[in-house]
Amino acid sequence: MTPPLLHIVALALCEDDLRAVRAFIRRHLRPEGRTLDLGCGPGLFADLFAGGDYVGIDPRARFVDYARRRRPGAFLCEELAPVALPAGRFDQALAFDTLRPRSDAAGRTILAELRRLLAPGGRALIIERAAAAERVARLVPALGRIEKREDLKSGVRNRVGTLVGC
Repeated sequence: MTPPLLHIVALALCEDDLRAVRAFIRRHLRPEGRTLDLGCGPGLFADLFAGGDYVGIDPRARFVDYARRRRPGAFLCEELAPVALPAGRFDQALAFDTLRPRSDAAGRTILAELRRLLAPGGRALIIERAAAAERVARLVPALGRIEKREDLKSGVRNRVGTLVGC
């Protein structure tokens, strides 16, 4: 498994420090409020929600330990589904590179859990590599109504951002 700091450095170098991704997140999710970051890794985006109630979840203990020491918010080390938190706990959610490395069945399970954790009227921002765009288009509508889809140029990688209203 990649060490957390190496993961962060690699993303920074390959993806222009995630500028396009971070800008997309800022445009569509509020810094305050109750935010879930499902598959948070080492807490790459926790600083964007420092003024609110932020919870990051990731199954990789090394990443969660790193985030707990260096990032604002609360971090839980557990599988992405099911999550031991109450239904409707969050107003908004972020899932960055969460669907791509998993099967369609696992992706559907994760999205169903994400929907369960969002309050009525909540919003989810799904960001994946552009190579997974067709898969995202196939799976994400089960989560809710697609409000916006945007192609993001992130350094040498292209990504697709999808905003979903639940």
